[in-house]
Amino acid sequence: MLRYFVLPVAGALAGFVVGFMASINLAYLGIDVTGWPLVGFGVLGAACGSEVGYLFNSPAARPRSAARWCVATAVVLGGIAFLAGFVGPILLRPDLPQGPMLGIFCTGPLGTLAGAIVGALIGFVVPSKSAGGTWRTGFPARGTAVSSRR
Repeated sequence: MLRYFVLPVAGALAGFVVGFMASINLAYLGIDVTGWPLVGFGVLGAACGSEVGYLFNSPAARPRSAARWCVATAVVLGGIAFLAGFVGPILLRPDLPQGPMLGIFCTGPLGTLAGAIVGALIGFVVPSKSAGGTWRTGFPARGTAVSSRR
């Protein structure tokens, strides 16, 4: 139940929010995302979040490792970016009332998105522990000959 319903739905909801909020920042680059593109980025985030939620408790070691790294680094980098954007303007310019909105709408979602991408890449590169207790990297063991025959 947890693997097939709860985690994918929670991942889809979180992915929609991150995709939607991160796409708002494309306006700073001069890209118009009002209307359907804004919802499209939210749906894309929901699809990615649902897949990460499904793979979070996968029996295969590599996808499970990538999903867990993705979630962990998204939370850590998103939290750091949010705090930097929320507290930074308060400390630097306390007279501006809209300072904390930088962390809520800009640095928080972008940090979470960057953390998810970096975590997924790290999860696929870092060796994962297989069910048998051995470490699997996908590369030949050190000292073994690799033949070039096809």
